[in-house]
Amino acid sequence: MKVSVLAYDGIFDSGLAAVLDVLDTANAMRDSLDSPPPGWETTTVAPGKRARTGAGHIVHAAALDTARDADLLIVPALNVRGPEELIEFIESARAAPLRRLIASARSGALPSTPRAAARSCSPSPASSASAASPPPGG
Repeated sequence: MKVSVLAYDGIFDSGLAAVLDVLDTANAMRDSLDSPPPGWETTTVAPGKRARTGAGHIVHAAALDTARDADLLIVPALNVRGPEELIEFIESARAAPLRRLIASARSGALPSTPRAAARSCSPSPASSASAASPPPGG
């Protein structure tokens, strides 16, 4: 399965690392099974050639358009501490390409994958994990 993991400026470092580590570990362990499932073809994508995490680390990534070939889009959490910061980021012009990509994944509009889905793999203050909700302003 082709998986795109979305990296963007301000991403929560541990959220990104956890997703990439879990998929890599699953690939490494699959050969120990009698009947291994298909592997995860993981690509980190970003609006530019790189993203700066919330802690300031640089993540090199493929172009955002690469995600259009994915079967699954994973969007780790933004490194913010309150709802006002989150809303400000989501409504910002710099988040527009992210909103469009997430909206196309949620609608199944990714060209090669009619049943693609976007998932949020980060804890929210109200729960340990939450599904992605439609992006404000599309």
